[in-house]
Amino acid sequence: MSSPAQTWAKVVEQSSTAPTDIDNKNLLFARSECSVSLSKYLPAVKTPAPSGKYPIFFNLASTQASHEEIAAVLPPGILGVHWRADMNILEVDVQTQEEQSKLLAQPLQIVNHTALTPLPSTADSPQFILVKLANVPIASAITLETVLCRHWEQFGKVKEIALHRIPGKSWLTHRWDLIME
Repeated sequence: MSSPAQTWAKVVEQSSTAPTDIDNKNLLFARSECSVSLSKYLPAVKTPAPSGKYPIFFNLASTQASHEEIAAVLPPGILGVHWRADMNILEVDVQTQEEQSKLLAQPLQIVNHTALTPLPSTADSPQFILVKLANVPIASAITLETVLCRHWEQFGKVKEIALHRIPGKSWLTHRWDLIME
């Protein structure tokens, strides 16, 4: 009787554990470096979707203050609060945009604790997208940057663009990255 056919899991397992004759010194051309990074455009803390019209968020994980101590320093006249227990974030809703701007302008001073920094809603912040390009022809970097920017500007604002280079060399590759807003 013949043995049953291998499952995909077995095939993948075998290929991932297969020995290779390539050592690290031969991988120079497989690596590349690019100066474009999406992380500098992302907010430090992602806030949930707001439940009010003029929200201000506070990351409660950044303080040791109790909820009672935080409630005591919240300004009078706030419309309401919504505690997001899963994210440990407090949403404070106010009635006007002026009140929102005033609360966002300065941290909440809590007695015997570090100040609690207000966070604007990330729902209103600009959205950034990392676009990774491959098979770009190798030509003058300045020319390619101009052509790529001109092409991608029809889809949004190009915030940053850079090519991939071989580490330690000035050689170009067929890959480029760009950040769009």
